[in-house]
Amino acid sequence: MSAKSRIAVITGEDDYLVERAAKNAIAGMLPQGADPRQCVEIVDGAAGKAETQLRSIALARASLATPPFLEPAKATWWKNVTFLPGGAEKRKLAEDVKKALEDFAATAANADIPQNQCLAITAPSVLGTSVFMKRLAAKAEVIHAGGGGKASARRDGAISFLMDEAAALGLELQSGIAAAIVAKRGVDSRALESELAKIRDWMEPGRKDVPREAVDEVVSPGAEPELWDLTDAVSARDAAKISRVLASFDGTDQSACIPLVHAVEKLFRDLAVLRDMLDRGIVSPHGSWTARAAGADLENLGLLGYNPSAPLNFIQKRKLEAASRFSGRVLRRAHMLATELRERMVSSSGGADAIDLLNNLLLRVIS
Repeated sequence: MSAKSRIAVITGEDDYLVERAAKNAIAGMLPQGADPRQCVEIVDGAAGKAETQLRSIALARASLATPPFLEPAKATWWKNVTFLPGGAEKRKLAEDVKKALEDFAATAANADIPQNQCLAITAPSVLGTSVFMKRLAAKAEVIHAGGGGKASARRDGAISFLMDEAAALGLELQSGIAAAIVAKRGVDSRALESELAKIRDWMEPGRKDVPREAVDEVVSPGAEPELWDLTDAVSARDAAKISRVLASFDGTDQSACIPLVHAVEKLFRDLAVLRDMLDRGIVSPHGSWTARAAGADLENLGLLGYNPSAPLNFIQKRKLEAASRFSGRVLRRAHMLATELRERMVSSSGGADAIDLLNNLLLRVIS
């Protein structure tokens, strides 16, 4: 947090990460010795109707304008503002609400906020090019706390979060075990932190390395099926898990199944590129670049995020490991079959058997 900043705007779709970032930002803006737990005034920003939105803005404005009374310092936390431009509310803002937001941003940006006061605004998202944000930009510290994005990005972020939290607790957590915890519990940071605390309490005193059996013994299932549940099962050539994941989508109409097929199609395409890289000796099966990487045609690898000038991260190594489980011929054939199935599903008006067709295709490939 900048020493001069008295305003912080924190966004993200993971409410736990957003709240933690907001508390850290407030602690950094308040004077040394001030207790954030006693100094914060929360204004609820979750409002759906124009009338309640205007009331929320007025309360935030009044709180910012009111100096601390009993405490030596004060933080105004305008919390979970769902109606900021480009935010969670997809409906167009009423003109009076839009104007009130812009006026509030101008007032906050132009105010000479005392050193014993600060403003934190949290929201799922906000449009950076909006007038609201442009007016705040000169005075506000903008923080993205994480969450959101594609399923693979949410999963990777959750794995990184778990490993960071484990290190902070003095635990040694391997990436594969972290991935297994996320696969079973989901990507919600609050739930993952709780599971990590349960694992720590379950382990023998003094033990640091988290064993694989902790996932089965301690972690509670809670994740809804995600696309990456299916691609992980295919990558592992796990027939039972493939059928189990697809069974959770049983009854889904055909249009909703198209993303599943598309995810599988992309998986086979990417793995075919990585299998070719292994066959050409550009990278070793252990996930390190070889001398052949220099001068090789790596355009396709670049599209997958692989860079020979940088070491492979654990996610990239996992993908290479998955590619090594198949032959290049099988992967190219699988990609062709998945493409044909996707085109068939897009052009067909029927399709109650879409899940069965996909299940049969995948079982053929992994066999």
